Amino acid sequence: MFTHGLTADHTPFDKQTEYLRDKLIVITWDMPLYGEGSRISFGDHSGCRS
Repeated sequence: MFTHGLTADHTPFDKQTEYLRDKLIVITWDMPLYGEGSRISFGDHSGCRS
C-alpha cells in the first residue's frame, strides 16, 4: 500500500505500481481532501450529548 504525503496524491507511485502490479497486489489511494479523495463526512451528531 502506497500512501502519499501532505499536499500530494497517488500519482507519484505510478511507476512503482506499473512495475509491481504483475507481482503483488498494489494499492494506491488519495487521502481525504487530496487528489481524487473525497471530503470527510462526520455525519450528524446533533443528537449526541457532551
